[in-house]
Order: sequence, then structure tokens, then C-alpha cells
Amino acid sequence: MEADLITFDSLVEMNQITEYLIDTIVAQNLSLFWSSGTDFAEQDKHVWFSNGQLISSELWLPGEPNNLHNEEHCDNLKINNGLGGLNDDRCEELHYSICEAPQPKTASFIIW
Repeated sequence: MEADLITFDSLVEMNQITEYLIDTIVAQNLSLFWSSGTDFAEQDKHVWFSNGQLISSELWLPGEPNNLHNEEHCDNLKINNGLGGLNDDRCEELHYSICEAPQPKTASFIIW
């Protein structure tokens, strides 16, 4: 399967995915899902690995990113008691992953 870790384009998209996860999967209490966010290229400058764009500040949980113990460089969607937001975490942690596949390109042709 050709897919990459998810990049949230907006707060609306992140909220929709959070709702879906709460309704359908294991995210009832506390769950963590890797995204494509990271600050590997520049400390404290979190970008989406998939496109290099800065991560919007509205996507973060309060107090995040905090780079706890100067060890958190990978970003996940943290769902806790029905609320979701981004959290920076140690890249070595084992969490679920959310991946997205590119949308198929379609073309319409009319031949007569």
C-alpha cells in the first residue's frame, strides 16, 4: 500500500478524524496516533514531513509542543477523553499510526 503518515491540513480535518477514531476504533480513553509532524530539521520548528509546511498552532494541545527532557521530536494525535490534538513525543515510542494514501487522479474523456 502506498501511503504516508497523515498530515492534517486543517483543524476541521483533524477534528473529523478524531471523531471517526473515537466512534470506530480504540480511542475511547487515551490513544496516540503518529502523524507526519516532526522538528528534526530545526529544533522547535515543527513541520509536516510529507510537505515541509509549518504545523498550525491551532492543532496543538495546550502546552504542546513542549519537547519534554529535550527528547520529543515526533508528533502524534493524542486523544484523551474525547478530545484530540497534536502532542510532541519521543520517536521511539510505540503508538498507532494514521496513514493516508494519495487520491487517485481521474480524467474524463469524451470521444466522438
